[in-house]
Amino acid sequence: MFSHEIFGALGVSFLWGMVPLIHMHLMRKMNRITIFAIDAFLYFLCIIAVIIYHYDLIKKDLLDESRWDIFILILSMVIIGVSADLLYLYVLENHKNPFILPIVYCGPIFTMTLSYLFTKQKSDSIYGFLGVFLIMSGIICISFHE
Repeated sequence: MFSHEIFGALGVSFLWGMVPLIHMHLMRKMNRITIFAIDAFLYFLCIIAVIIYHYDLIKKDLLDESRWDIFILILSMVIIGVSADLLYLYVLENHKNPFILPIVYCGPIFTMTLSYLFTKQKSDSIYGFLGVFLIMSGIICISFHE
């Protein structure tokens, strides 16, 4: 079971790793705002399909949640999601060094660190933090190599 989770995580990493390469290729021909709009539209179509397919589940969850939680979800997606997407496309367009890409995708490292600081989630051992430090150091070393 554990190996399936690792292969799944590596698959996700591989797929997300392809995204900036595709975006960089498209930015040779299109503006970053156009790419952002097309991405958002395609995500919207996919979300509509998921809502139609899982309507009862989504309806139940929305009725069970407080208005405050739904407001936080919407606000975080609008402010954080849109800002991160636009900033990501700006970085891809204006920084021609291909080694800048690993820095863009070190988000899980920040997720782990912030979850420890703000939600008091505990790491099982010092190895978790050592791993975060080593990954961040490796990403920075790769990014500054030219």
